[in-house]
Amino acid sequence: MPRPFNPFPVDGLWYESDWYNEVSKESTSASIIARATSSLKPHFTADWARSIGQLPPHPFAWHYNQRGGVRKILELGVSLDVLDSPPELTADITNPSRYNTRAFEAWAGALFVQWGAAVIFIPEKDPAIQGKRPEFEAEFADGKISVEAKELSLGDLDKKITRGNIAMIFALMEGKQILSPSDFQLLCRTHATILPGASDLVLELLEYDDFEERCRELGRTLLEEWLQCVKKDENLDGDGYYSARLKVAFLSPDQNDSGDCYWESVAAPTPKKNFQRVRRNLLLDAGKKLNNWKFPGVIVLNEFPFGGWSPELLDLIRNDLIKRQTWATDAGAILIRHRSRSADPHAIIDVLPGPRWEDLPASLTQGQWVPCPNCGVRHLRFDPLSAFASE
Repeated sequence: MPRPFNPFPVDGLWYESDWYNEVSKESTSASIIARATSSLKPHFTADWARSIGQLPPHPFAWHYNQRGGVRKILELGVSLDVLDSPPELTADITNPSRYNTRAFEAWAGALFVQWGAAVIFIPEKDPAIQGKRPEFEAEFADGKISVEAKELSLGDLDKKITRGNIAMIFALMEGKQILSPSDFQLLCRTHATILPGASDLVLELLEYDDFEERCRELGRTLLEEWLQCVKKDENLDGDGYYSARLKVAFLSPDQNDSGDCYWESVAAPTPKKNFQRVRRNLLLDAGKKLNNWKFPGVIVLNEFPFGGWSPELLDLIRNDLIKRQTWATDAGAILIRHRSRSADPHAIIDVLPGPRWEDLPASLTQGQWVPCPNCGVRHLRFDPLSAFASE
């Protein structure tokens, strides 16, 4: 039977729900679940749950209602756990406008803990500290560095597109929960991928005053198309069924995707335009913070919205580092986090050496961050749930 559609338990007991307990076990061990949940419960309380509305959903509530999102909640919880929940992260983590930023900062801190560092977050407001300051210091046995974690804020158009995407997928999810039991179970044997054609339709709807309602209607239409695809052929092979907007595939008996829906790609500006935004909004500010600090620094950049970090965009950033632009004076490296795929929970991280590479701890540059023997690129994999499973 489908579970009742409810974006978030109104009593705030999200950690006691059958849904949370069922799905969390698919991602990690009982001990990690317990540690992650214990770190989150003091902040995402019953009082907080009563204070949030259902639309637009709070990011924590939005993640809670999705299988892959529950994993994100667990990643945040275990990251806070290994960092001892510093107040610099937790003071405003329930604020919807700060949640994603704090979650990324916690992830970045946990990344350096996994590499053996003692991580100390720097207060944002401390009269004893003059000028700009990085996110945290990471102390290794062979040196100390400063770390600034940055992510690109969405512009007004980006935000509108995001609201449309949320409206579309929210309507699809809501409609899925009110299907007949037989239809719901049929979808649970499959997963669907939303292809670029659907994203193009969202862009075409931007001109309408009732943009979000039209996106919701698009979501309901996609659900109907998904169900029709499945009913058309209940023996789809691994390649699945393609339409202009969806790819639908049946799962093998040992898989349990519970009818999840993924994005294959979304519309994005050109690499040059994206680089201008990254340089203006991320790199210049991060560079000032590193230049004002006592140690060589590392900049950690979060997943890039709308299409991910393209090879062309990364090349433009590399060229700026090679030219030793002013913002990069004290940058030892830039770490680029790529969007995780559903098949592999590990984030892929590219390491781009900067002007102060030689001043970074050798345990990083000669130990953790060695070039890949196959392609020569320094890239890493990190999943907080598996990285700290043995503790």
